[in-house]
Amino acid sequence: MSRVAPYGDTAVLVEVDDVRSAHQVAAAVDQARRARSSPARVEDAVVGFRSVVVHIDPTTPQEPIEEWLAELVARAGEDRGSGQPIVAVPDDRRRVDIAVAFDGPDLTEVAAAIGCSAAAVVELLCTAELQVAFIGFAPGFPYLVGLPPALASVRRRTTPRLSVPAGSVAVGGGFASIHPRATPGGWMLLGRTETLLFDPVHPPYALLRPGDTIRFSVRDADRAPATGADADRPVTRRRAPLRATGRRFIEVLDPGLLTLVEDGGRRSVGGLGVPRGGPADSATMRLANRLVGNPDGCAAIEITAIGPTLKVSADTHLGVVASGPDGTEVRVDGYPVGADVVVPVRHQ
Repeated sequence: MSRVAPYGDTAVLVEVDDVRSAHQVAAAVDQARRARSSPARVEDAVVGFRSVVVHIDPTTPQEPIEEWLAELVARAGEDRGSGQPIVAVPDDRRRVDIAVAFDGPDLTEVAAAIGCSAAAVVELLCTAELQVAFIGFAPGFPYLVGLPPALASVRRRTTPRLSVPAGSVAVGGGFASIHPRATPGGWMLLGRTETLLFDPVHPPYALLRPGDTIRFSVRDADRAPATGADADRPVTRRRAPLRATGRRFIEVLDPGLLTLVEDGGRRSVGGLGVPRGGPADSATMRLANRLVGNPDGCAAIEITAIGPTLKVSADTHLGVVASGPDGTEVRVDGYPVGADVVVPVRHQ
């Protein structure tokens, strides 16, 4: 049973019967986005297990795209009956081979649960052709389907672990996955890989994407340690702390409450588990940047509730914009300034 409904102010939720239908709908939406034939500007189509969330430009109305998506889903159901795809999907799905050291703490328990040896569990997993159904929970975390029935029957742990190491290969609740970074988790851990799954610095950030085929293999435990570039390649990467390198910067004397530095956010990578981020009010941020002559996506300081105390390192201009009448009051050298103005600030 399919359903199309609003999903907040800037997205539409499409619920379908299975993950295959979700991939078909997302492919059709993406094709229309590329051809600019959808009734609203689509920013992203994020696949779930039995759903697709279609993000649209916040300046466009939702009703036309809801009707368009309902027609698309209805046509998908008709074409499934005829065995024809709803859209010609480019065959860009990749096969990714991942070497695993099968020394996980739950390997023996999983073997006992399904009535076989640990070696048989490894063979079952390595001979299966798995597919990335969707990515979620954490950036780059793949939900893999296609497990043999015995492994698909493995339950999650009764008590989740507070921290699962990055690179852990796990099964639970009918899925397999790989933890791209250390997170809590309740799945059964079978092994670990050195493959880098998520890099927050370099687009497209995640190694895997929905639709990819995954094959696990046994890593040679006796191989020589990695050297050269491979030795410096971590299982997970984190963004380096930002440091001022020029003479013009803002020093934070007091961060206030929920003060954030926001850029324009990320678009079209929600399907990789990467949230769009960005400011709570993108129009206000664009105005602030334009007031001081910056490109729209330049970083800005978003202030909520109790504002910060800041000190500039050089003479500059600030664009001060309030998103509502109850915005935080801004003071320069103790004197209040209005909203929607450019304020000159001198270094003292």
